[in-house]
Amino acid sequence: MANYLLPYVLSSESGRDLARSLNVKRIRNDQQSRYRYRTGDRIVNWGCSSSRLSTFAANHPATVQIATNKIKTFANLNSHGIRTPRWTSDPEIAREWMANGIRIYARKTVSGSRGRGLYGPSSCQSMGWGELALCAFFTQDVSNVREFRVHASKSGLCLVHEKRRRNGYANTASLEIRNYENHWVFCQNNLDPVPPALGSTAVESIRTLGLDFGAVDCCIDNVGKVVVFEVNTAPGLEPRTVEWYTKLINREIFND
Repeated sequence: MANYLLPYVLSSESGRDLARSLNVKRIRNDQQSRYRYRTGDRIVNWGCSSSRLSTFAANHPATVQIATNKIKTFANLNSHGIRTPRWTSDPEIAREWMANGIRIYARKTVSGSRGRGLYGPSSCQSMGWGELALCAFFTQDVSNVREFRVHASKSGLCLVHEKRRRNGYANTASLEIRNYENHWVFCQNNLDPVPPALGSTAVESIRTLGLDFGAVDCCIDNVGKVVVFEVNTAPGLEPRTVEWYTKLINREIFND
């Protein structure tokens, strides 16, 4: 019996760092893998939505496949009363929203991450109908007060980070697509108090999607409600989050 980590790609930096911290080997997720499952092996899936393997100790690929699909994620969350941005996969509805003065975001695919294939409201306004019609997913803009990433487990453990502009970019960081490339980072220190609903919503999102753990990107909107944007099953990690996931996995999955 042994413990393993299956990253979505072997080159994943977060998967590499977590495997080192856990002191486990990584498994390739391709035909070149020489790994063969043995009874009792415990495999933690780090972001794979499909695999030739069938037995997992955490985050089965079938659940990750739902979490990486924006439509499936939002539909599941909404069916359990968890708020998301208002959304549609119909470009005609998206065009009607814009005609009524509603700011929207558009995605080329339903599985994009880290801002890839994402168009902000300004870009959507300048799109021709043909280009907009090629997009797969649309959401209305959410007026929010604060944005967060909440690392959460189905057991109820949480680690909260707040999204803020990088030092030196207070006046130049994009307000439409708030990712690292546009000078936004997640901070853990010196946070103002956050409402209890932030953590409970993140945990409920993990449970609703059938995951064991994940990173829930969300916000507090302008009326004080928690709104979930997405759930990451292989989030970027820094030393503190590596330590948090290491303790979580050792305690709840490897039972060490």
